[in-house]
Amino acid sequence: METAASEASSFYRAAGDGHHHHDHLQGIDAIFFDLDNTLVQTRAVDERACNEADECDQHSLKLLYDAIGFDFLNRLLKSTEVPQDCPPFIYKSIALSIVSCFCSVPEIVESDSILGIIPVLLDIVSTSDTDDMEDNLMLVSDCYTCLQAIAFFESGRKALLTKGCLLKLTEVYVEEMFRHDQALQLLVYITSKEGKQLWAGHEEPFKQLLNRLANEFNEDTTEKKFELCKMLAVFLANSPRLPVVELQKEDWPQHTLLTLEGILCSRIGTSQRDSALQLISRLLELMGIGWGLKFGPNPRQFLLLLVNLACVEVRMKLEDRTLEQAIESADILVACYSVVELFITFMTSQGFLDFDAKQREQAYCALKGAVGSILAMLHRTDEECSHEWTRPVNDRRTEFVCASIRILGSWLAEETSSMKEEVCAVLPFIITVCSRMYEERKLGSISDMPDPLRFMLPAFCHLAAEDAPRKIMLCQKLPQLLYDYLLYQWGIFSKWLALQPTVAADWLHVHTTPEEDDVAEANRPESESAIILVCGVFMNLAVLEPELVATDVVFAQLLKFCITNLPPLVHRQDFIVLLGNVAVLGLLLLRHHTWKYAQGDSAAFRYIQGTVSFLWDAHNSEESCDSLSLVISLRYKRDWPDLAELWFLGMQGLSNVMGKLDWIVEFIVDSGWPHEMMKSLSRIVAGAIDANTRTAYEDFLCCLLRAQPAKVKAVILENRGRHTCQEVYEVWKKLRYTYMTLDGPAANLLSALRKHNYTIGLITNGPSRSQWEKIVQIGAEDYFDLILLARKNEFYPPIDPPEDPDWKKDLVVSKFTKVCMVCGCLGTKLCGGCRGVNYCTKDHQVLHWKNGHKMLCKESVRVEGEDSMFTLPEYEIIIEDEKIEPQTGKLSTSDEAELKEFEKILKAKNPTFQNDESINESLEESVTDVKEDKMFLKFKEKIDSYPDQVLRYGKNETPLYVSDSNIPSSIPDCEHCGSKRRFEFQIMPQMLNYLRLDNISEEGVDWGTLLIYSNHIVDIKTSVLNVNRRPTLVTMDYIMNIPSMGIEHESFRLSYYPHRLDEFKGLLKEAFGDSCKHTVFGDFKQLEEISDPAFYIHLVEKLTE
Repeated sequence: METAASEASSFYRAAGDGHHHHDHLQGIDAIFFDLDNTLVQTRAVDERACNEADECDQHSLKLLYDAIGFDFLNRLLKSTEVPQDCPPFIYKSIALSIVSCFCSVPEIVESDSILGIIPVLLDIVSTSDTDDMEDNLMLVSDCYTCLQAIAFFESGRKALLTKGCLLKLTEVYVEEMFRHDQALQLLVYITSKEGKQLWAGHEEPFKQLLNRLANEFNEDTTEKKFELCKMLAVFLANSPRLPVVELQKEDWPQHTLLTLEGILCSRIGTSQRDSALQLISRLLELMGIGWGLKFGPNPRQFLLLLVNLACVEVRMKLEDRTLEQAIESADILVACYSVVELFITFMTSQGFLDFDAKQREQAYCALKGAVGSILAMLHRTDEECSHEWTRPVNDRRTEFVCASIRILGSWLAEETSSMKEEVCAVLPFIITVCSRMYEERKLGSISDMPDPLRFMLPAFCHLAAEDAPRKIMLCQKLPQLLYDYLLYQWGIFSKWLALQPTVAADWLHVHTTPEEDDVAEANRPESESAIILVCGVFMNLAVLEPELVATDVVFAQLLKFCITNLPPLVHRQDFIVLLGNVAVLGLLLLRHHTWKYAQGDSAAFRYIQGTVSFLWDAHNSEESCDSLSLVISLRYKRDWPDLAELWFLGMQGLSNVMGKLDWIVEFIVDSGWPHEMMKSLSRIVAGAIDANTRTAYEDFLCCLLRAQPAKVKAVILENRGRHTCQEVYEVWKKLRYTYMTLDGPAANLLSALRKHNYTIGLITNGPSRSQWEKIVQIGAEDYFDLILLARKNEFYPPIDPPEDPDWKKDLVVSKFTKVCMVCGCLGTKLCGGCRGVNYCTKDHQVLHWKNGHKMLCKESVRVEGEDSMFTLPEYEIIIEDEKIEPQTGKLSTSDEAELKEFEKILKAKNPTFQNDESINESLEESVTDVKEDKMFLKFKEKIDSYPDQVLRYGKNETPLYVSDSNIPSSIPDCEHCGSKRRFEFQIMPQMLNYLRLDNISEEGVDWGTLLIYSNHIVDIKTSVLNVNRRPTLVTMDYIMNIPSMGIEHESFRLSYYPHRLDEFKGLLKEAFGDSCKHTVFGDFKQLEEISDPAFYIHLVEKLTE
C-alpha cells in the first residue's frame, strides 16, 4: 500500500495547492480522495456522493471546482501510470466523475479548460467497445454526461464540431458501440440546433446514419418506435442536399414509407399519429409525392388519406383559434403544411390526372378547406395586430405566420378563382409581412431567415392579372418592393455568377448523367428563380397597367436595369430562361418609354442586340434532319416549355417597339435576320414549321415593312419577291379558303330549306372586310337570304362611348407622349434652343421657326403654353335626332308662280328684251342663279333647325346636296368585296368654321359637302330582360335591307338565354357526366389570356378508356 499512499500524498498536495490559492473559501478545509484497492468496489458510494453534489447550488459548485482546480483534474486525465492492481482508466474515471458533477454550471462548462478535454472524451466513447474498456463502462457514461453538457451551449457545439465529434458519434451509433443510444441523442440535439449546414460535406456518413436509424425504426415493435420516429424526422428535416436518384436505389426509404402507412392506417393515439405525420412529411419532402405512389397495395388511396388527414388537422388546429393558440400546435401544423404544399404542387402534374374525378374533387375540397382556415387565421391575426407586424423575426409566431403565407402562396400559384374576397381581404397583411421580413433579411442579422416574399412571387404573378388584387397590390406599393427585391436577388446572383466558369458554346455536346444534372440544378442559386418570378409579375403589370408603366419612376428604373444587365447574360449559355425574361420584360417597358431612347445610346443598342440574339437563336433549320424543317434549337429545347410563351411575346414586343424607334429597324435589317428569316420560310416545306411560329415570323416581317418600307422592301423582294403583291394576295386567298366550302350535305340542306320557303340568315363576327371576302369566295350569297356582319371595323368602335359630358376630358395626347408642334404626330426631335417644343422632322422644325417660333425661342421666354398654328383644334361631336320645324323664310306659292312665269318669258322665241343682247345675257345668268338658289334653299331649309351641324348621319337615305352640280350619277361597288355601297353620312360645310385651315395653303380649303358611302347594311338593337337583377333573356333586333328581294327595313329577331359560366358548366357536366374532358375558351383564346371575353366556347372531349 506504500505506492498507493505515495500517490495519494502527491495528489493531496496538488489539491492543497489549489486550496491555498482560494483561501477566501469558507467551510472547505480539505478534499480527500480514496485510492486504495477497494476503489472500484466503492464506486457506488462515489456515485452517491456525486449525486449529492447535484443538490448544491451553482455558486457552491463553482467554489468547489475552483478549490479542486483544473490542473489536478487535467493531471488525472493525462496520467498513464496507475497504482498496482488498479484499472488502467482509474484516474480518468475519477477526473470525469468529478467533472460530470459540475456540468450544470455554465461558467465551468464553457471554460477553455473543459472544452480542451473534448478530444479525450471523444476518444473514450469511440473506443468503448475495446477490451480495455470492459471494466470501465461507467467512464463512458460520464463522458456522455460531459458531452451533453458541452453541447448545450453554442460555444460548446462549435468546439465539438471543430474536434470532429460529428463523425465519431456517427461511427459509434452506426457500429452500435456501448451507449450508442446516447450518441444518437447527442447527434439529434446538435442537428436540431445547427440545421442543414451541419452535414454539408458529410453526405456519406449522413446516409449511413439514416440507413441505420431507419432500419431500427422499421424493425422496432415497442414504444421506442415513436421516439425513433421523432429522431428520424429531425435528421430528414435537416438533411443536406442528397441526389434523389441515389436515395431511390436504397431500401430504407421504401420500407419506412410502408411502415408509416401501416401506422397511420391503424388505431393509434394522437401523439403517435403526430410523430408519424411529421416523419412522413419530411420523407415526402425529400423523395417527392410521385415516388410515394410507386409503393404499397393502394398508393393513391393512401395518399388521399394522408392529404385528408393533414387538411383535417389544419382545420381543427386553426379554426376559431388565435395565433397564440395555434402556436401550441406549431410542430404538427408545419408537418401538415408540408403535406398540403407537396400535394398542391402534385395537382399540376400528369400523375394527378390518373386519379378518378371523385378522388380529384375530394382532394380539392379538402385542400380548399385547409387553405380557407389559413386565410381566416391570417385575417384574425391581421386584426389583432392592427394591420402591422412588429414581432421579432426569430419569434415562433413570426416563423409560423411565414409558414402559413408559404402555403397560401403555393395555393394561389395554382388556384386563384376560389375565395377571391378572402384573399383580397388578407392580401395587404401578407404584403406587410413580406416587406418587413425582406427588410430584416437585407440586414442579415439572422441566418436561415424565412423569406415569405419569395414564396408569394408565383401567387403575385397570377394575382397581378386580376383587377381587384392588382389594385390592392398597387395601393400597397408592391412594385417598389419587388424592384428592391429584384436588385437584392440580382446582387446575390451576380456574385455567384462571377465565381462560375463560362460555359462554352459547345456545352451541349458534353454528355452528362441524370445524377450530374440533378446536382448541377441543385447548385444553382435560388436567386435565379426569384428573379424570373419577379420579371413575370412586372410583365403582367406592364401589359395591364400601361399608364402606370409610362409614368411611374419605378418602371423607368426597371427598364434601365434590364438594359444594363441583359448583355452579360447573352454570353452565358446556361441561363437562357433568365435571359428571355429580362429581354422580354425590357421590350414591354421600352414600348412606353421610347422617347427616352430615340437616339439609341450604346447601352440600349447592346440590349437590343442581345434581345435580337435571343429571338433569332430560338429556331433554325440547320439542326433539323433534312434542313427543310424549322426546329427549336438544342440550346432552347430543354427549357422550351418555359421559353415558348416568352418567345412569342418577345416577337410581338419587338414589333411594337421598332415601329417607334428607327434605329432598331436599321439594326435588325443590317444584322441579316430578316434575310435569314425570309430564306428559311421560303426553303421550309409545308407542315415543317409550327403554324403559330410561321404567323409570328410573318407578322414580324409585316411590322418591319411598315416601319421602313423602302429599306425592308428590298430584302423581301430579294428573297421571295418575284411576284407582285396582288398576285401573291390572290394566291393566298385561294389557298386560304381551299377547304372552306358549302359543298355536299351542307349545301343540299340549305337548298332544301329554301325550297320549303324558309328564310335563311347568316350572322358572322370578326372584321367586316375579311368576312365579306370569305362570303364571296365560298358563294354564300347563293344560299342565304340574309347576311349580317358585325360592326367591327378599323374606323370606329363597335360600342358607343358613354353619353357623359365629363367622359375622358383629360385625354390629351401631349400628356402621354411628346408630339410635333406642327402636325401633332409623334415628336422625337427636340428644339435645341428652348428645349420645350418637339417635332417629328427637321422640315416641320424649319416651318415652325419661320412662322413665329424664332421670336419665342429664347431662354427668358416660356414656350410651354405656345399653341401650334398648324394642328387642328379638337371638339366634341354631340349626336341629336333631327326634328324639322316649319320655316318662314322659304319661297311662297305666289313667288314660285312668278318665278316660273319669268322663266317662261325668257325661254320664249320673241322675248320682250330681245333687241338688247346685254340684258338677255344678264337675265339668263339670273335664271341660272335662281335655279342654284332653289337647290341651296332646300339645303338651307333642312339645316336651319340645327345651323351648327357638322355631320349628318342617315344610313341608306338620300344625301342633302348644296347644289345640283357635281351630283354623282352612280356610286361604284366596293373594290374589296364587290358589294353595293350605300350612303352612310356626310360632312357639312359648317365644319370649315371650326377648323383653322387658313394657313394650309394660299388658296385655302373649301367644300360644299363630303359624302361617305359604305357597304354596312345592318342596325342592331339589343334589349336585356333582368329578373332579380340577373339577365334572363337577351333579345337582338336586326334591321336589314335586301333590295334584290324587295325587302326594306325588314326586322329579324334573335333571342337567347344567357347562362353564367359556372351554371352552364354544371349543365354540361350533368349532360355528359365525368367521363369527358371539359375545356373553356374565351373569344377563341385560352380563358386566362382574356379578362372579359365576348363569348365562351365549350369544348367537350370524350376521354379514351
